Amino acid sequence: MLKKALLIILGTFLLAGCGYKMTLSGKDSAFTLYPVRIENLSKEITATSQFIDGIKYSLAVTNTLASKDKADYTAEFVLKELKTSGASASSASTTAIMNLTVNVAIFDKEKVIFNRNFNAVQSYDNTNSQSQTRANKELAMNKAIEKTMVDFRNAFQQKK
Repeated sequence: MLKKALLIILGTFLLAGCGYKMTLSGKDSAFTLYPVRIENLSKEITATSQFIDGIKYSLAVTNTLASKDKADYTAEFVLKELKTSGASASSASTTAIMNLTVNVAIFDKEKVIFNRNFNAVQSYDNTNSQSQTRANKELAMNKAIEKTMVDFRNAFQQKK
């Protein structure tokens, strides 16, 4: 019993130490959505699965994701544009800027009740290490998706 408790406590500290965070609120969302379409129309085809996973994750952790028959609304999330550009340089790395544009359309039955583009800008380090740069870029994209989804939820709740 004591071993099990120590393992749980040690596991919790390890997860907390590596930056892992649980964000499920346990509260009901103000609305629920069933995503009928999550699509990447940007030229960055390699971002497709990360975009789809990021949208679904955001909906799930905010208790907004629902099955088709139980959702208040259906939704479409379309990545319209994903641009990256360098901003400043040092001897070891360059700061790159990621600009993400997502269109969100919400439907009540067949009628569009909300349709808006959301933009998020996130910087990341472009280093000499290809694997580190890739990890930095993926983290920046996740943060940009999270910002976009927060902006969307706030705008939609105000409109309701």
